[in-house]
Amino acid sequence: MPMASYHLTLCTCGRRPLFSEPAAAAVATMALRRTADLGHSVNHAWVLMPDHLHWLMSTTDQRTLPQVVAGFKANASRILSRSGLVATSPWQAGYYEHRLHSDEDLRQQARYLIANPLRAGLVKQLADYPWWYAQWAHLPHGPVAHRASGEDLLTD
Repeated sequence: MPMASYHLTLCTCGRRPLFSEPAAAAVATMALRRTADLGHSVNHAWVLMPDHLHWLMSTTDQRTLPQVVAGFKANASRILSRSGLVATSPWQAGYYEHRLHSDEDLRQQARYLIANPLRAGLVKQLADYPWWYAQWAHLPHGPVAHRASGEDLLTD
């Protein structure tokens, strides 16, 4: 459905921790940005875990949700392959989707999503984890120009 918001989870095949490799994580984040730059999605927040991606996004009138996900996966797979990081698509078939209802707060969803590295014990503070983005966060994790860690997104 155009202009609907979703929380998506995309996993790697066999839950391979591909994105523990910084070069692979950089490719995936570049593909996420490209999807938005092309106008295929509005990226509200995402966090790239070692073996999966959580993505809070809205569709646009240009693509359906399956087209957006397929395009992202294909773009990331192509670049990962050309870079010699994978031989075949690293993505598990399908994905989990939760369509947000109008009463669900995007910012609250983003807080939950980007806190995944903390809950998983990958870092002690969010500022130490490089592979996340939120439209409400400060640089380098978001577009807000302010010299802060972005940690304040987790509080009101």
